Amino acid sequence: MEKILGLDLGSQTLGMAYYDGVVDIVHPIENYTFEPGNFKKARTHIIEYCKKENITNVVLGYPLNMDGSKSKRTLSTERFKEDLLKEAPNLNIFYCDERLTTVEAYERLDMMGVNKKKQKELIDMISSVIILESYISKKKEGKL
Repeated sequence: MEKILGLDLGSQTLGMAYYDGVVDIVHPIENYTFEPGNFKKARTHIIEYCKKENITNVVLGYPLNMDGSKSKRTLSTERFKEDLLKEAPNLNIFYCDERLTTVEAYERLDMMGVNKKKQKELIDMISSVIILESYISKKKEGKL
């Protein structure tokens, strides 16, 4: 049974999703908020959650530009991963392309009839679900 934590990192929010390997469903966990740029607080939250749930595999959304090039957010995400590994070297952290996940997340929330204000509160969490679903799908297809 492979437990996996999925993450969508923003500048002050962290969408989190969970896959337990038993039921083939990705579960949304939360949209964790932190002070702008306080990535240390976000990393601490991830480490505590992983310890509590006995998770060692983490999938982190990788924010590339539409043409595949790197942006400031991409570089920030890379630093976040490096710092997280320094603080928790037992974690296995994998990237997953997150292009268009926000668009898909808004579409899913629209289909569920969630109002626009509530969508903003949930968007990163739903994006983390999509990131983790994408990773699991690629892994099953042998593309990883």
